[in-house]
Amino acid sequence: SGDLTYYTPGLGACGETNSDSDSIVALSSDLMGTVSNGNQYCGKKVTLSRGGKSVQATVVDKCPGCSKYSVDTTTSVFQQLATLDEGRVQITW
Repeated sequence: SGDLTYYTPGLGACGETNSDSDSIVALSSDLMGTVSNGNQYCGKKVTLSRGGKSVQATVVDKCPGCSKYSVDTTTSVFQQLATLDEGRVQITW
């Protein structure tokens, strides 16, 4: 478990360009390490859960500002679990 925040994606650490409508996540640098493109987590699906709601997203990026088990995602994914006004919420994944 960790915090969920949102960002505006672009070219991610895994070498793909994504938009805000995509179901993607960025994992912390602690998990992603120094290897970006070709990282073992790139392309993996994760399920984010909060308050009885769940959404699946694909790992495509690195979040340098995230603590170890926190993730950053698009507003489209975030809004399936919380309101944008909340900004940062606790989730399990």
